[in-house]
Amino acid sequence: MFTDAIEGTMHQPRSSGLVLGLHCREDAASAGDWPAARAEQDHLANLFEIAFTPDSNRVSGGASGLGSFKTALVLLGVIEANTMSVPMASLNDGESQAIAAILRRAGLL
Repeated sequence: MFTDAIEGTMHQPRSSGLVLGLHCREDAASAGDWPAARAEQDHLANLFEIAFTPDSNRVSGGASGLGSFKTALVLLGVIEANTMSVPMASLNDGESQAIAAILRRAGLL
């Protein structure tokens, strides 16, 4: 599903955006279902906490953000490795475990 969405071959009405392989739907907001729209926004905001998980004293801001999403995608089985390009450091085991905990709280693992 994630690969199809990235390549633009996934066609679902009233949907946009990809966050960690989730196809985000706008139906609730379009229908005026504000409690459901708020719940989805809160869910996505909680998932975005992965970007703040890495130690900023150890990795750059770019490596933190990109590395977090790559690590999440590895944990979700979408890609095989979270290796970063030189000179950026990859996330360590502790940071990966913290991201896994966020994914578990979100019901994705």
